[in-house]
Amino acid sequence: MLSSVLLGNLFSLGAMITDSLSSHQKSSEKMLSFQCFSQGFYGISSLILKGYSAVVQNTLSIFRNLLAIRKVHSDLLEWTILILGIVLGILFNNRGLLGVLPVIANGMYTFAVFKVKDNQNALRWAFLINLIMYAIFNFCIMNYVGFAGTVMTIVSTAASMIRKH
Repeated sequence: MLSSVLLGNLFSLGAMITDSLSSHQKSSEKMLSFQCFSQGFYGISSLILKGYSAVVQNTLSIFRNLLAIRKVHSDLLEWTILILGIVLGILFNNRGLLGVLPVIANGMYTFAVFKVKDNQNALRWAFLINLIMYAIFNFCIMNYVGFAGTVMTIVSTAASMIRKH
């Protein structure tokens, strides 16, 4: 168990670094690119720490961000990703109500990425809300590096948003 916690937290360190870099990018495409790497690291971490609903959400997030970066857009695709996130998130949820947090966070952020992708301020707000939900989830599954990294990214993102105003 201790080795799983350590390994899961090690992968979260990679996510922490790429998340932090993401919040300071000048373009939405670069922001979403860094988030793809972050989602990969968090997905591996969540798999190791047995937070399966988060693994599904992280995988879908990578796919969603790649589509947004490539400007592939259709209502059918957006709804398919949202519905897949909900259905698969519930299907693979092994954490009860806690496991619903990544499902809600990903659904809300997926909607934001597709609907306000060119509005960096709105995208940052959606990212901030997403991060808060993941911080709670990470803490509860003993992903302490992920929790600390997410809290630092919350602070970094909020500071970036304040500087923009």
